[in-house]
Amino acid sequence: MIRILFFIVFFQCSIFIQAQIPLDSLSNIPFSARMSDVWGFEKSGSEYAIATTKEGVAFIDVTIPTEPELLFYPQGPSTQWRDAKKWGDYVYVCNEVSGGVRIFDLTNFPDTLTHTNWTGGDFEGSFNLLDEGHNLFIDENGILYVIGYNYPVELGGVMMLDITTNPTNPTIVGIYDAGYVHDVFVRGDTMWTAEYNNGYFAAVDISDKLNWSILATEITPNDATHNVWLSDNGQYLFTTDETNGGKLASYDVSDLSDIQLLDVYSPSETTAIPHNTFVVDNYLVTSYYTVGVKVIDFSDPSNLTEVNGYDTSPSYIGQSYNGCWGVYPYLPSGNILATDIQEGFFVLGEPAFTSSLSISVKLAGAMQADGTMRTELLNQGYLPTIHAYNQAPYNFSTPTSASTLPTNSVDWVLIEARSGIPNTSLKGT
Repeated sequence: MIRILFFIVFFQCSIFIQAQIPLDSLSNIPFSARMSDVWGFEKSGSEYAIATTKEGVAFIDVTIPTEPELLFYPQGPSTQWRDAKKWGDYVYVCNEVSGGVRIFDLTNFPDTLTHTNWTGGDFEGSFNLLDEGHNLFIDENGILYVIGYNYPVELGGVMMLDITTNPTNPTIVGIYDAGYVHDVFVRGDTMWTAEYNNGYFAAVDISDKLNWSILATEITPNDATHNVWLSDNGQYLFTTDETNGGKLASYDVSDLSDIQLLDVYSPSETTAIPHNTFVVDNYLVTSYYTVGVKVIDFSDPSNLTEVNGYDTSPSYIGQSYNGCWGVYPYLPSGNILATDIQEGFFVLGEPAFTSSLSISVKLAGAMQADGTMRTELLNQGYLPTIHAYNQAPYNFSTPTSASTLPTNSVDWVLIEARSGIPNTSLKGT
């Protein structure tokens, strides 16, 4: 979605590039059962999807994105809500009916696939049953968070399980029971909770998981906080409100005593409902029900800008819970996995295409009497044969270079070509 281009500038030239790199479907597998969420992983150089349906869990080889292969499809309790996450050689799956957490062993995958079920354990002197859960999250330390567990029999908070020592028989290390939680994002000692029924997100200190404390709460724009995700630098939090006309919102959370709402985004189809959003570099990849997958640029978090997308279910429009449920944007290939409730499983990526560049040239600078630009950098030996943008603050690693420099070389120029429509409201600033 972004292309960094390097040029040596000769004589008089400035470069204007217009290019559109669309997101397109590379393949689609229909399922007779309604689909729910999706996750992915890489093993031994191959890429796989874990796509959940109302009837089970599909393990799909997507190494060749145009020819996905369904490898296993183990069945389970019939429920629309099923979620999957991976840690090490194990995949954890929950549902909102029964059976606790189903744990798939990937040790001999893709040749064989086996599983066990974990339905609870001892915690603070008593046995805690785990029958069902709405969602899962696994942090960088190998703590599995079962979210909305046993709801509505209990509060539907978060059960925290240590899966590092015994992945198939984890230990309960904490329970967050302040109220119903729909989803979480955890990094370090902070758990960010999406508390749908309360209409806010919370920042929770879980450095001591037996004695957690709420650091801050913040109401989201539509009081229907469905999911949360943190930027890589930890300064910004993004939320989705799963309701008619719900917003995707960005917040500055660097100061928990003064959380700032920076911007809200709605697609041009303003009544569409957002579901789950994920951070990839400076982009938000979001499953957005009737309008499919949306890619939002948040390089400026106060100006969320749509740059790409793909409608997995064009026959559905408006404010309904149809269309794209889940999206997974973290495969090494860069391909995006998506699940559509009605239309099945998708692999999305950049299609094969032919692009042309329209270049106009008009640089201003230190001119000589004959109308050419000065070449002092080259003449004094200061113009390198490799671009100078591999250092801070740019840090681009692309090894673009020239074996020799023409005698009329002036300087290197970096151009970042993005797909999307510029924000014209910023013109002149």
